[in-house]
Parts: sequence; C-alpha cells; structure tokens
Amino acid sequence: FINMPPIAWPEAKRLWNDDKGDGREKFLIATHKYDRAIKVLDAKQTQLHKEGKNKTKVQLVEKNRLIYETIAQECRKRGHMTLAEVKSVYDLKMTKGKYRPMLMKYPQQWSAKAIENQTKKAFDMCSLMNDSSDFRNATKILNVLSCFLKQPGMKGIGTATASLILSIYDPRFPFLSDEAIAVVIPSHGKDPYTPQNYTNFVAQIQKKRARLLGEKNIHDKDALTHSDIEKALWTVASGNLEK
Repeated sequence: FINMPPIAWPEAKRLWNDDKGDGREKFLIATHKYDRAIKVLDAKQTQLHKEGKNKTKVQLVEKNRLIYETIAQECRKRGHMTLAEVKSVYDLKMTKGKYRPMLMKYPQQWSAKAIENQTKKAFDMCSLMNDSSDFRNATKILNVLSCFLKQPGMKGIGTATASLILSIYDPRFPFLSDEAIAVVIPSHGKDPYTPQNYTNFVAQIQKKRARLLGEKNIHDKDALTHSDIEKALWTVASGNLEK
C-alpha cells in the first residue's frame, strides 16, 4: 500500500499565491462554488460507479449535506459528537478525498463513550480559544488535537480526521485536506499529516486571512473563516479529482 503525497494543483497554487487587491473576492467566489463542486465530483463518482471503476465513493452530495446541514448544528447544540456522527464524518472524508481501504476497519472498533467524551473535551477547549492569539499558539492547537490522537477506543483517527471533526464544530479549525496542505505548506515533509504540520497549516491560513481581510475586518468571524479558505482551495482544485 503506497501513500501518495498530496498534489499541489495549479488552480489552488494560483489562488493561494494571489495577493492582489481582489484576493478576498476570489476566495469568496471559490467558497460560494463549493456546493457546486461537490455536485460535479459526485456526478463523476456516480459515473465511475456505473462503469464498475468505483465501488466505494458514492452519494457525496448526501454525505456532505448530512455533515454540514445536520451534524454541524446538532453537535454545536449538544457540545459533542456521537459515534454515528463521527463515522459519518470519516465516511465523508474517504468519499471526498483519497480512499484508503486499510483504514476502513477502524470505525467498527471505536468506542461510543470515548468518542463522546473526547469530542466534548475538544469542543470545550475550542470554546475557550481566542480568535487571534490562540490560533498562533502551537501548544494550544496541539492540546486540542491530543483529544483525538492515540486515544483508547479511537484508533484510526489521525490529525486529518481530527481536523475535519473540529472544522465542523468550529470553522476556525480548517480541515487538513490534501488539496490545501499541498499549497499552504508545500515543505510538509514525508508525512504531511503530523500534528506539527497542522499547527503550521493553521498559522499560515490565519496569516492569509489577515492579509485578505485587513485589520478592520479580522475580528469579523463570518467574513471569511479559516475553513472557508480551505474549502476555496479544495473547490478550485477539485476539477482534477477522479479523472
């Protein structure tokens, strides 16, 4: 089983490296096209499924809607995720990105109690974090990640999956997607999915957001979130997927 490194797609590189005055508008436009990009990728996957070339990646639109329209709201009200919800998040990750069959055995081994306790612990930490200074503090980011990594009853939840869970609850935590990490921290080393790389990923996205919004708007949580920036990069790169 060979783990291919993330690809820095030209469309994502152009968007990330564009620091002109209209950069914010370009990111917003890309973010608004996210749902359309999900539909296009879903259509590709469905066609490949009909042709017998894709047995596992199906129903991306439905999975994405479940996560962002239902589970996001429910877990924010409740303050934690359930085992079923985390399994749905894992399923979305495997459908939207690289499918790793070796990892699909883990969800059946997860503990419902561990999932609920550790997501609550992580979400409680998120709620206490300051918008600017705490997201430049690698130790605080690592403390939140530690709620998920190498925990009993949660084997298989690595940094990327943990970041996706966090992004659904709190958009200040961007998902460590392949399409984004490849351009945000191209010098990510042999293993892109380390906790240390994630702290750098968050820091770089925070800096980018500050440049795009300017000092006056940096405290506007809804202007352009860290997760919006990741979704924009994924959206412009997504045309290259499932070819």
